[in-house]
Amino acid sequence: MIIVVVVVLLILALGLAESFFHDRCLRSIPVRILVNGTRGKTSTARLIVSALNLSGIPAMGRTTGSEACIINSDGSIEPFVRRHGARITEAIGFARLCSSRNAKAMVVECMALGEENQKVFSQNLIKPGYVVITNSYIDHVPEIGSTREQTIWTLSRSINPGSEVYAIDREYEAYCKAAGANFHLVSVHDYESMELKSHIPVHDANISLAVELGKALGIGEPVMLEALKLALPDIGLDNSFITRSGAIFIPDFAINDYECMREAIIKASGEKKLCVIYNNRSDREFRLLLARRIFLELGNGIDCVYAIGDYPEKCARYFRHSNVKSSAISVQDLASLIESAGEDYVFLAIGNIKGSGQLLLQSLGGK
Repeated sequence: MIIVVVVVLLILALGLAESFFHDRCLRSIPVRILVNGTRGKTSTARLIVSALNLSGIPAMGRTTGSEACIINSDGSIEPFVRRHGARITEAIGFARLCSSRNAKAMVVECMALGEENQKVFSQNLIKPGYVVITNSYIDHVPEIGSTREQTIWTLSRSINPGSEVYAIDREYEAYCKAAGANFHLVSVHDYESMELKSHIPVHDANISLAVELGKALGIGEPVMLEALKLALPDIGLDNSFITRSGAIFIPDFAINDYECMREAIIKASGEKKLCVIYNNRSDREFRLLLARRIFLELGNGIDCVYAIGDYPEKCARYFRHSNVKSSAISVQDLASLIESAGEDYVFLAIGNIKGSGQLLLQSLGGK
């Protein structure tokens, strides 16, 4: 019995010590920003890190979009190596790293999904002074919810008491009031017409959010827009490129919710033949329902759908019920097909980057 008590007390003491040192690390980083939402977290976080460093505020960032990465204050990106799978407690090590490198700001993409994890990640692990919520699209249905209302409620758990919250959805105002946070409703401005030359694809809404946050940090809009040229994109969401055959390849693997997939297909449609590549993940198969719904709506503008990743034959059969020509294909054969297709074709890749998506990019000479 005495041994059990000693062990319990020892574990408690270790926990208190870790909490103390973690809080000390956080206090050494005066600007802490949490970027949450369904889509665009990675690109928004990278834009904000780039702007902070450009304005003279040493900043580090951590994104977990298509791959977990650490963004250093010099703009370089290094992979975040996981030894035990994805865990929200990774934030403790990142805060320690930021503190040891004398960063004055840290920007963290929210990796928590369920409501309790959202709350713990924000209020205990990051303690952000600023929370940016990009959008509230339906995704990660089992963990976040199957409706927009459920999604907003779950994401609102990341609102930290006393923080400044920036969002384009007014529904978060009530949750901010309840949590004791300050809400800033951000209007979306048209930056696309400015023809900004950017290495990183960021939607107007997310640029608008970053600009408004920048104002609070003393960063002017010109600096934020200049930072667009310096920020590096997520591996799963890069600018399109032309293959050796003249075909256009659009690597939008990071797009996998209904609104964004639909928008991407409409944008890619035109006079050329559109081929959609869907990379399936067995642990994200609820997204097949969304893709099939879109194919039913927009099938007339799609020449064919190629299924890769987990269980491609099953995916191809499922998509055929949405009245589109669909087939399973290996990454090697798909790469050869794209390279020989010719300039009459556009290939749009959506769904997920992991596994087959990344192999396809490498086969085509991408990242």
